[in-house]
Amino acid sequence: GRYFDVFAEYAKGSPNDVLIRVTVHNRGSEAAELHLLPTLWFRNTWSWGCGDEGCWERPSLRLGKDGVVEAEHGTPGRFRFHADKASDGTTGEWLFTENDTNQQRLFGKKNESPCVKDAFDRFVIHGEAGAVNPNHTGTKSASRYQLNIPAGGSVSVNMRLASVDESPAEPFG
Repeated sequence: GRYFDVFAEYAKGSPNDVLIRVTVHNRGSEAAELHLLPTLWFRNTWSWGCGDEGCWERPSLRLGKDGVVEAEHGTPGRFRFHADKASDGTTGEWLFTENDTNQQRLFGKKNESPCVKDAFDRFVIHGEAGAVNPNHTGTKSASRYQLNIPAGGSVSVNMRLASVDESPAEPFG
């Protein structure tokens, strides 16, 4: 009788404008903490070292001055990823890393970057502050919400991913 239900809803404002709502329901009889990390990442094709279709140069994610993630990729172009305050007023904390395999952990080889694919687990679960990129750049990002959800209650978070050309001035209006 103690579990969470998580629902993700999507709606399109236009072909390159997606609204997202994640709602977490606490089905238990006591308040409980949950860390929600809505994540935006690029599929790692840059490591393949090929020149065929599907192999692009490394894309980028970075935190803009306005607190919005700016995404740039050679094919789809430039996008903005907005994450609103949760319905209970909780603000997310942006985390960034690279979407590269942790070579050290899996194969005993040196990583090209200290910030690798499993950084969010290492940061949130294991408390490794150096696992995420303090410069707020990478190829994988998440807005971390530390939610305390009341018994039988729910909390929602709204996000919006839109191309720069279609990004509204007020993303959640």
